[in-house]
Amino acid sequence: MVISDLNLICVNQQMPSIKNFEGVGFEYINMNKRHYGFYGKKHGDAYGNNWTLLNAFKGVWYSLVPNDDLTTIRSDTAFFDMRYEPNGKKFYAVPQEKFSDVLNDVFDYYVRQSPNQCICVLFRLDYTNRNKIKAYNLKQFKNLFKSGKLQFETIYVVFK
Repeated sequence: MVISDLNLICVNQQMPSIKNFEGVGFEYINMNKRHYGFYGKKHGDAYGNNWTLLNAFKGVWYSLVPNDDLTTIRSDTAFFDMRYEPNGKKFYAVPQEKFSDVLNDVFDYYVRQSPNQCICVLFRLDYTNRNKIKAYNLKQFKNLFKSGKLQFETIYVVFK
């Protein structure tokens, strides 16, 4: 297992929409880029300012975390394992079996919540600002996700 961030922008969404998904907790960044946690506390500017391409998108930016009961963040759980391809220096996000289906449900939900039926997804390991971007329809993205073929540090634009 690898500790990493899972970020999702619901493109052109005006107001945050949080739905209960088993084992997944959410924080979000509102339109003026102030970070609000589970209890509505301000946490200052988010690291998103380091990802210039993501900041070009309008909408609500969600940070997803693995939780047991949506109130306690656990550091001994993670959404992903990591697969490394040394010759291409690529790191792939391989979803933990217990999170694979529920995260695909999250992707479905937020594509439907977007007025444009579009989300941006970033599996982040560090603050590397690569601004590498790929686009897939939702079905392709979910198949690639489930099979562990999506890379860390790449922005994915996902549309219906």
